[in-house]
Amino acid sequence: MTVATAIVQERPFPFLLGAQTIAPTMVPFDALIVINPQNDFFPGGARPIPQSEKILKPTRKLIDFAKQNDIEVLVSARSYSSREENHCIVDTYGSELHHKIGIIYFFNKFYRIKFGSQSCLEGYNSSGEYLYERLCYGENIDTLLIVGMPTEECLKVSVLDAINEGFNVLVAIDACRGFDKHKAQQALFEMKKAGAIITTSAKILKGRV
Repeated sequence: MTVATAIVQERPFPFLLGAQTIAPTMVPFDALIVINPQNDFFPGGARPIPQSEKILKPTRKLIDFAKQNDIEVLVSARSYSSREENHCIVDTYGSELHHKIGIIYFFNKFYRIKFGSQSCLEGYNSSGEYLYERLCYGENIDTLLIVGMPTEECLKVSVLDAINEGFNVLVAIDACRGFDKHKAQQALFEMKKAGAIITTSAKILKGRV
């Protein structure tokens, strides 16, 4: 059974059919991208998103799941100067990643410093490498799992950009939040219409989408 067949039929990936053992559930994505898991978007931050704290548990589970299976975990984050914005200001607590998502490798943090930039593909790390380059030159990266916030801003733009670049995209809805519930729902509709598969962390952790 191919990945595409499993996605369409919402079935688990192949199991070994031996009498005594079965293979572990396979990961239905090749890279995990977490968008804006920064303190300023959580309660107490400069621009808190309603119920944003609820994405922490499913996001951490997906991160741990990816790491356990040697799948890259990439973070896309905002990094502004105080002259441009009032949140995610460079070198402040608000711009730091929330501690509950765990440790992210230094070169896997990609920052968008241009005001108004929303696509994760435009971010770059401390060595000057763009996230888009990492995906293109990564080994067999075809399907992305994208989570984070805000749903109606950076998440939507990132998902649509990734699809336009030829990637298959999964979105775990319980690991996303938006400022406005109606706009977030509309954004999910647009993503699905463009070809993204809207699923949940629970399904992904079971090898389903």
